[in-house]
Amino acid sequence: MVERSEHRPADAPTASVVSPNLVIRLGLTHVLEHDGGFRVVQSAASIPLLKDGIEADVTVMDLSAYHVRIDDVLKGPVFGRGHGLALCSPESVPELGLALQRGLLGLVARDTGADGLLQAMTSVMAGNLHIDAALLRPFFEQLTRPRPVPKQLSTLEADLLRLIARDLTRRSTREGI
Repeated sequence: MVERSEHRPADAPTASVVSPNLVIRLGLTHVLEHDGGFRVVQSAASIPLLKDGIEADVTVMDLSAYHVRIDDVLKGPVFGRGHGLALCSPESVPELGLALQRGLLGLVARDTGADGLLQAMTSVMAGNLHIDAALLRPFFEQLTRPRPVPKQLSTLEADLLRLIARDLTRRSTREGI
């Protein structure tokens, strides 16, 4: 069921709230309307329940409540004219590139307080990327994790390395292969 709230003036920035947990939807709606000055125009358990599509300036989605990958929740670009912001736990941080492709500009730790959430929403509404530092740790760990080195190079890989070691130009390298 889609709940709508009309507690704010028509010129207030608009927000959609998506979470399968009713208590979280109600809590987010309260924070956004009473502390943030937003007018919550849509609230639903999932994106498909937003019958008219996402109409808001910013959509807050509780991704930590979904026990699936982000591409199972967000099928294609879904945020229309607005921007998306997701609440995540470090264990449920979606792939950053895929999140950006789907229109998410904000990734906020689920335990962030109201002030932090509202600051992130303001940043996202301005078109800026906002990612909580605690959520970046998994990305940095993945980047710094040693990758296994192949035990033996293929013939092509060995030839490429020899050409690169000789500092040949791109054209010479292509001709050498």
